[in-house]
Amino acid sequence: MLKATTSLNRRVRNVAAVLNSMGAIVILLMVGVGVIGVLSRYFIGQPLSWTDEINTFLIPLFVALCAGDLLIQDKHISIDILPPLRYVTEFSLFAVSAALLISGSKMVIFAIEFGLYVPGSLGLQTWLVAISLPLGAAFMTLITGLDLVRVVRAPYGVKDDVGQRHNH
Repeated sequence: MLKATTSLNRRVRNVAAVLNSMGAIVILLMVGVGVIGVLSRYFIGQPLSWTDEINTFLIPLFVALCAGDLLIQDKHISIDILPPLRYVTEFSLFAVSAALLISGSKMVIFAIEFGLYVPGSLGLQTWLVAISLPLGAAFMTLITGLDLVRVVRAPYGVKDDVGQRHNH
């Protein structure tokens, strides 16, 4: 089990690094779309409504791509008041991630079943915009699950690098 979790942890870290790089590409895309919108509005005199819509859709995608890496690197906001109760914190993170996964999946399924479209000039189906929530939450659930396993096993003298967060 120890080698399996260590190998899985390495794979999760590699996936997080790739997703983080994709998040950087999304940021560059958002900047490019913003520049196009500004140039069109102020230099050509023809505002493009789709530029704001695209950036509105790209923001949750960026968050979904980068949230897992933030969890792994422990760069999210956290307060360590009671380190002995770390398992409560890890379980809470796992529960929230799982709830986001479940509710996001239900939202996407609902949008597909009813053929919903996003209001606006782009005419995108809602599920295309909403799919980033359950995908990002699935990765966060995996990461927080690994961290929960690490914290629960730690009191029993098992040393591994699953999660490697909150090393006190």
